Amino acid sequence: MQTRAGVHERMATVGRAVIRDHLPQQHREFLAMLPTPLLGTLVAGAPIGVAGLQAHSRQRNRLKGHVLERGADGFTVAVQQSFGNCPKYMRSRESHWREQSSMPMFDWPGRFLH
Repeated sequence: MQTRAGVHERMATVGRAVIRDHLPQQHREFLAMLPTPLLGTLVAGAPIGVAGLQAHSRQRNRLKGHVLERGADGFTVAVQQSFGNCPKYMRSRESHWREQSSMPMFDWPGRFLH
């Protein structure tokens, strides 16, 4: 698509500048402070997608990789790509926690908690 649009070389340069094969310290700290990062899977050896969103600051970071191990204290990911997303189209929002939700909650690997 980029070739047909005539922007392949320009986008290749941009991609090399913003898409990394590691998780920068800033992204590590950002994802670690989030109460609810969005995860694609937690099966060892499986591909994983992780998205972090902080609505009030409009900060977003994403990564893709593979789950290396999973334990009671967390999980380890081999990062293939890591990048921040432009906040241009995000409106700043404040979130508020609710004590109870009418939505069912899940436990890994997909069992209902209630």
